[in-house]
Amino acid sequence: MYLQVFFPSGRYYAAETNDPSLPEWPPHPSRLFSALVASAYRSGSGITESKRKALKWLESQPPPVIASPDADLSPAYTAYVPPGDIQGRKGKRGQEEYEHGIHRWRQPRYFPSAFIMGEPVVYYNWKEDPEDDLLAVFDEITSGVTHVGTSHSMAIITSFPGEMMQCPTLSPDPDGKSFIRVPTLGRLEELDSVLEQTAGVRRPTAACEPLTSYRSEKSNFISDEGLELLTFRISGTMHGADTSAFIGKALRRAVMSVLGNDAPPAVHGHNGREHVGWLPLPDVGHSFASGRIVGIGIMLPQGLDTDQRQDIMRGLACVHDIRLPDGRMIQLVYPKPGERVPIALSRKTWTQPSRTWATVTPVVLDRPPKRLIDKRVCNALSESLHFAGYPAPQDIQISKFSMFSGAPPAFRVPTTKPRYHALVRFQKPIAGPVIAGRLRYFGVGLFRPLPQLDA
Repeated sequence: MYLQVFFPSGRYYAAETNDPSLPEWPPHPSRLFSALVASAYRSGSGITESKRKALKWLESQPPPVIASPDADLSPAYTAYVPPGDIQGRKGKRGQEEYEHGIHRWRQPRYFPSAFIMGEPVVYYNWKEDPEDDLLAVFDEITSGVTHVGTSHSMAIITSFPGEMMQCPTLSPDPDGKSFIRVPTLGRLEELDSVLEQTAGVRRPTAACEPLTSYRSEKSNFISDEGLELLTFRISGTMHGADTSAFIGKALRRAVMSVLGNDAPPAVHGHNGREHVGWLPLPDVGHSFASGRIVGIGIMLPQGLDTDQRQDIMRGLACVHDIRLPDGRMIQLVYPKPGERVPIALSRKTWTQPSRTWATVTPVVLDRPPKRLIDKRVCNALSESLHFAGYPAPQDIQISKFSMFSGAPPAFRVPTTKPRYHALVRFQKPIAGPVIAGRLRYFGVGLFRPLPQLDA
């Protein structure tokens, strides 16, 4: 059995047990177990015998393997707030009576949170499946979970039988260097005893959630090709694909405004080597295609170091509204796991390996020839593909129009430079995204695979 935990806000609020200023990541299985117990008690029927049986089964299982994306784990700032243990006021500051006899006006507090970088979903996989009747009970318990960690950490949990498809990022190992709290037999009774305590009584130290050593595995959130494409849904706009460059540049500008002087070179592209692609994704290629931009793909380059990637994802996590040059605002939303999304937001639509690729938005030639005859234009387009890091194609066909219905004609893209739609065929299948031309990092010169034409 495995549990899928989705964090809609892209953030997780909880502190490490040994340092209240540091966020915990990933959520420890013991923290997840506490959320399940709270849900079982909170339901209309309360914690029934079947729910208690399901929870006891879970705490008796060996530690689960975990699959989680990376997260920004920067320490929280120190906040000074009035203490909450005042017994009585005498009218003047400094003369209050405190439970522990500590006379101070403000105390340091921390509110750490992990900014989730990548799809905000964490998976927990146990080796065995419970009995069929308990699977239905787990469905009922997980449906009642509202948060994991503090109440700020909104969460949606779904249970599934069998093995998860994701590769683990953390696995139990006696020689591992990561230590994670895992519930063991007796944890449910321990939580019951805490619930029965009267207010003001300090909780005893937990005895049934020992630290278990885990080893880190290779993350499965980076594609095998070395490129990572994150897709976001956008709303609040009816812009067509001919405005891709404006929307792509607006998103980059928003991320740079968040990161400020700390923006990594891959964001602004001034180092000339690594460059993030801000690729508006239009609805094209079917009978009712509108050509409207329905999402944005964030293409992270090959060889991007961990620090730069963390900065980029931190910037994206802080961007929710984007102001366009025409003054309108659009909203950026990460699709929920399992949510039915348009074909344009499917990663496979843009990354599926293929020998044949066609443009959705025209390629703006890097070095246009003086005479715009077909042969020279094809050579210039092949050169643009080479500049973008792709092998030389075997065949190129140019046109003023795209092969995909709904895509804008070449002349609709606002630029003074020559631009063309193209159908290209490579010697071997290559994986996307494929982008080429002067404005490729902003979605102009975006290709889509046509594996049905491979021969």
